[in-house]
Amino acid sequence: MPGKRKYSPAVGSEIDSNESNVPRRLLSCCCISVLIAIAFISFLIYEVNDYFESTEIDRLDIDKRIVSISEHCKDYESHILYNCTINVPCHFNCSYITNNLYIEKSQCSYNDYYEFWSIMETIFIWCFAFCLTFSVGNLILGGLCYLITERGSSSN
Repeated sequence: MPGKRKYSPAVGSEIDSNESNVPRRLLSCCCISVLIAIAFISFLIYEVNDYFESTEIDRLDIDKRIVSISEHCKDYESHILYNCTINVPCHFNCSYITNNLYIEKSQCSYNDYYEFWSIMETIFIWCFAFCLTFSVGNLILGGLCYLITERGSSSN
């Protein structure tokens, strides 16, 4: 009587349930992470856009503000001299004062961080574009290297 032999199951006939769920779980985690990242980025874009729009509206309100000047001044665009005094002050819009008279008034100053956030946004967009270009370039280069090595190993 021959001895008892242990037969191993044929390849692919018996799959461990834990091993088959690993790629599915990994794919689910990746998809959920991507969706959360997209939602977060969308929220950030919405908030930044809302900040810029509200700041621009506030700046337009400041530009329309009427301010009195009690000193002699000159319009550098049209070369008009204004003889404003304390007794007879001149009244101008803030936009006219800053653009033509080159006078800095505290009532016309913007108390926001618009320029700072504009610069930060520009830097972020450039970094994102650089990283995206670099990542896509690496994916293409990696794919080409894979194809070259696969063709090289399959010809042997």
